[in-house]
Amino acid sequence: MDPKQYPRVYSVDARTRRAVNAIAMAPLALIIAVSLLDLAGLVNKALTPSALLAMGFLAGLYALLLSSVAHRRVILHEDSIEVIGWFSARKLKAARFLAAKWGREAFTALFT
Repeated sequence: MDPKQYPRVYSVDARTRRAVNAIAMAPLALIIAVSLLDLAGLVNKALTPSALLAMGFLAGLYALLLSSVAHRRVILHEDSIEVIGWFSARKLKAARFLAAKWGREAFTALFT
């Protein structure tokens, strides 16, 4: 293997990431718009402030979780695979995923 090929970085396409972010932010924008209309007195049946706060919190949590999936990166190293996101980072060594793919007996027979 050519060492210049590594590390390889893969991520979600920028256009797709923007689309996911827009879909994630839409409910939050709707709740902000409703609360502003409520403050202006233009809503017929006004929601209680606690209901608006709860809806805003849940919409923000939804936006955060949905957007975090679109911002993950996969980095291929010569001997490992690494997945990096906003809330987590995992690294898997080659020996581990090769053993899972081929079975432990085949792996130990090849590399011992």
